[in-house]
Parts: sequence; C-alpha cells; structure tokens
Amino acid sequence: MATAAPKQVSRHQNNYSSGEKTWVKNDFLCWVSFKVHNGEQVRLWDDVWLGHTSFRERFPRLYNLVRRKHDTMQQVISSVPLNVSFRRNLIGRNLDDWQELVYLTSNVQITDSPDRCIWSLHKSGQFSVHSMYAALMDEISLPINKPL
Repeated sequence: MATAAPKQVSRHQNNYSSGEKTWVKNDFLCWVSFKVHNGEQVRLWDDVWLGHTSFRERFPRLYNLVRRKHDTMQQVISSVPLNVSFRRNLIGRNLDDWQELVYLTSNVQITDSPDRCIWSLHKSGQFSVHSMYAALMDEISLPINKPL
C-alpha cells in the first residue's frame, strides 16, 4: 500500500485552516501593502497599510477585544471618534495601545481615489507572476534538496 508524499506548502498555511485557496491568498497578501485613499478596500486590522505589519499583529490585545475585526479603513475613520467598539472597557496597557492606534490613524486622509495595492517583490510596486513564483520557489524546501 503506497502512501502519498507529503504536500509541500508555504510557511503561511499553518496560520490558516480553510484549504489551498486561503493559503495562496495569504501568501499573496504577505507581500502586499496598501496606500489608503478612499479606504474602501483596506481593512484596518488585517491589511498592512502603515509600516510593515498589520494592526492585528501590532496590537494583538486590542484585536482580541474588537467586535468587528474586518472593518475597512473607510468604515472606521469616517467618524470622530473612530468607529470601533470593543467587547469590554479598555484599561491599562489596552488603553495605551488604543491611544497609540488613534494617534497613528489621525494622519490618514480619506480621498475619492481608489486604494492602491503595492507589491513589495517588484521595485515598481506592480504585481508580476514572475516575482511571486520566484518568492514561492525560494520558500519551498523540495525533498530532493534535503540531506538523507
């Protein structure tokens, strides 16, 4: 009885659990950042739009407490105060993190232009199949390359 060889996957699959489409999407998104314009496509918590990490990674305690985890920038910053609600009151370090988040979002200006996706694997910022393929191949450790 033959057994199938283990499937080679990217480093991101373990973070997600709903099949190949999800890990491919997340492999793609790990090399993408966004420039916020109208805020309709950029998610406050999940997308990288300021710096090199998402707010979900930068403020994990707040992310665990927030009610609507997938709100867009437009939904959140279109009102003052920010349109974010938490499952309980923020105190201590959580309140400090919230104040930092509010400060970081205070300089975001919503415009009429669509949000811009920036592909980090190409100097032009434009997606190319070649750059993604090269990055994926660089991540995968093929069985033929492993010592016995």
